[in-house]
Amino acid sequence: RIALVMGMPAVWLLAIVIICAYCSYKAFVLFPLFAEAGYGWSEKDTPTLNALGAWLRPIAAVGAGFIADRVSASRAGVFCFALLIVTYICFAVTQPGATTVWILWTNVIVVTIAACALRAVYYAILEETSIPRNATGSAVGVVAFVGYTPEVFFGPLAFGIVAAVPGAAGYQYVFGLLAAVSVVGLAATLLIRRIFRRGLAAS
Repeated sequence: RIALVMGMPAVWLLAIVIICAYCSYKAFVLFPLFAEAGYGWSEKDTPTLNALGAWLRPIAAVGAGFIADRVSASRAGVFCFALLIVTYICFAVTQPGATTVWILWTNVIVVTIAACALRAVYYAILEETSIPRNATGSAVGVVAFVGYTPEVFFGPLAFGIVAAVPGAAGYQYVFGLLAAVSVVGLAATLLIRRIFRRGLAAS
């Protein structure tokens, strides 16, 4: 059964979606550090960003579930990835300073909502493919194994960049990378929608 699902394009496309979405989720740890490096926040100030994220995550997840039920999970995923692309580009090009601190707050809110919404709906995209029901468990296992690999590589990659490029600029390079990753996630989601509409998913 594992060999069967590993030959299904839909499985690999969904794994790419999850990798890209999970990179954004793992990026939450960067926001307080970026606030310190770019905006001069102290360690006493940055926990407010974490607290904001803690409140937004369940709200975003529940809201995404309701929306996905009405417009489809893949369409919700397309919207979330589009938000991430715009927001990460904004992160990457905005000059940190007292006059742009509102952009920091806005970006953190948007990324938190979009990333948590993606986490809430990306497995639901599986229902939009033609993966046989009797292979769903194996498919999810393969997708999860591949999709959660950012747990292994994202931290070393992100902090390697930050170490190589000191200051706020290093974090902005990472945000630029995350924008590119989100483009890949958007492309994979759109491809799943296109394949599904043609009835070729998992072929």
